[in-house]
Amino acid sequence: MTVAIGVLGVGFIRAAFGEAKREGALYNEVIHKHIAGLIENDKYVLRANAKDSDTVYALKHPEDKEALSIVADKIDELNELFNDGNNMIITNAAGQQLHRSDGLDPVQVVDRRYYREAIHGRECVSEVVASHATGKMIIVIEVPVFSNEGKPIGLVQRDYNITALQDFILDLDDSDSVITLFDEEGRRIADSSKEAITEKDMKESSEIFPLVSEASSEVKVNSATIAQEKCIISYSRDELTGWTIATYMPYSSIFAGIYRLVLVAVVLGVVLLLVVLLAARTMAIHIDGMRLSAEIDKLTQLYNKASTDRICRYIIAKNAPGTLSALYIIDLDHFKDVNDTKGHSAGDYVLREFADALQRLFKPDDCVGRFGGDEFIVMLRDLPGLDAVREKARQVGRIASAIEYNGTSANITASIGIATTPVNGDDYDTLFKEADRAVYAVKNDGRNGFCFHGEIEHFGG
Repeated sequence: MTVAIGVLGVGFIRAAFGEAKREGALYNEVIHKHIAGLIENDKYVLRANAKDSDTVYALKHPEDKEALSIVADKIDELNELFNDGNNMIITNAAGQQLHRSDGLDPVQVVDRRYYREAIHGRECVSEVVASHATGKMIIVIEVPVFSNEGKPIGLVQRDYNITALQDFILDLDDSDSVITLFDEEGRRIADSSKEAITEKDMKESSEIFPLVSEASSEVKVNSATIAQEKCIISYSRDELTGWTIATYMPYSSIFAGIYRLVLVAVVLGVVLLLVVLLAARTMAIHIDGMRLSAEIDKLTQLYNKASTDRICRYIIAKNAPGTLSALYIIDLDHFKDVNDTKGHSAGDYVLREFADALQRLFKPDDCVGRFGGDEFIVMLRDLPGLDAVREKARQVGRIASAIEYNGTSANITASIGIATTPVNGDDYDTLFKEADRAVYAVKNDGRNGFCFHGEIEHFGG
């Protein structure tokens, strides 16, 4: 038995270290995709606004205050679609902001590198900077506005508060790993070992950054000593932002897991252990594919954002070639009005009612999750045909409009974007991007409907 346990112990060690490496690489990849998705979504909306004839006219005719007011209303409406607490701005060629969706006084940004890039006709993602208006640490996604003659005449931008990245990695990291993000200057901008990142944290030097300063877009895995402890560290550089993503796990955490497993082996004996290993091997399909854990959104009891992301990736990865699966992004229209007029308790009630109805509508093996705010994700597999995809969207529309609060209609409708395999792609990121664009298409076409393969259908009522 001693020999058997020794052999199994070696196997546990190899498996545990291999799992730690895969976990670190997976976290890095998920964060890369998250950052790319944020920037791509912002650029998609900014490009559309930059090409809008009202935007071009307002920048060419600064004396026309009514024209600027029209553009300001459009910017506010577009920014509201994101529902992420960030800000959208229009700036003239002299670097003077003309309108901010957050209502603060416009400021001069001629000293900013991102302004100089954009006014020379180049789209830009800025370094981390302190906002002139708010003092908060942000990055700026900037798109130039061109005249009909092709000359840059201004720019539109969205600010992204980097504290949202801290929230994202705190939701993502559910293990003994530590995830840290560094900007191009080596400042720490997010860290899963902390509840929040302060300006002091950003300025403090980190012993981790010198270990990963030569990172590239390819994920690398090495051993390193961090805080006087041997660790496995995975790191890579995001090409869009230049940020470095580092994920490390102490050896002590790895060995603690191994110790617990070996202790079980001693107590239960080799025979029972082999049964456990067989079961563990079956479960490893889930763990290795997307590290499925029961991460639940506390308010709605649906899967939270991190779990939804992982489960959707798993479903798509396991699809047989040609399988019809559908990804739905559902955005509740007028939800902000409920919060503003009836209070946040009413808003929470609406979200719970809608979530309960979604759970009743879909099967237990479908993925139903809340992505945050009033946005929900549904992933369906093995659908019989395209009509079934459309009918499910109509059913979602009906349950949204049926929500009541205190005996009266909550006046909620749903805008839904749909993408399917294999037509729109065979990977989660492609499907998400297509479904997200479809949501914006519905929003821009009056809301209360769904967009599927480029066609919009509005719900009745």
